[in-house]
Amino acid sequence: MLTKAKLRRVVLDLGSTPDDIASFLEGQGIKGIRHYEEVCPVANYLHAVFGTTASVDLWTIAVSNSKFAATAGKFRFIGAAIIKTPKVVQRFIQLFDNGAYKKLIKKV
Repeated sequence: MLTKAKLRRVVLDLGSTPDDIASFLEGQGIKGIRHYEEVCPVANYLHAVFGTTASVDLWTIAVSNSKFAATAGKFRFIGAAIIKTPKVVQRFIQLFDNGAYKKLIKKV
């Protein structure tokens, strides 16, 4: 089951600086779309980490400058976690949205 502790642990393991986070995500082959919190590189990484199973039809992850929200469910709500976005991740998101880390930008 998805918990705040699991979500917090994965988020804190991303890196200690925005550049660390970018390098980590690039090394994982993760990309995202600027200005879309559901498909930014961090949200896409969380999708990759938490994945989906046959028992989970809906999995939504949104990352903003203020919070991470993740929900999972199949015909009913089965789990959710919302945590405050760490400042280093907030800064990474700001830089990414402003065009930094071009290797992480997904071509659409």
